Amino acid sequence: MTIGTSLFLMAVGAILHFAVDDSIQGVDLQTVGLILMIAGAVGLLIGLWMLLADRRRYAASAYPAQPAAQPVDPAAHPAQPAPPAQAPPPPPPPAEPPRY
Repeated sequence: MTIGTSLFLMAVGAILHFAVDDSIQGVDLQTVGLILMIAGAVGLLIGLWMLLADRRRYAASAYPAQPAAQPVDPAAHPAQPAPPAQAPPPPPPPAEPPRY
């Protein structure tokens, strides 16, 4: 049961419990409303608990442990020379003024 369904059950239960004065033979609508509100509240608590448990699980596994850095032998990996710098492209030619 999701959080939205729980809120819907609580709303329908509250309407049946507090706002409906009709009666159906053999059915107490106020009791049905109370049962729906309790079921909605329990579902809301379970939904929130599951949501928070999900967040904790994903937050813990979002950044796995990094392996330890290995020392690098400078003789085996000589430094690479920097690439030559490129000249910036020439500016565009100036636009002609509008003729009126």
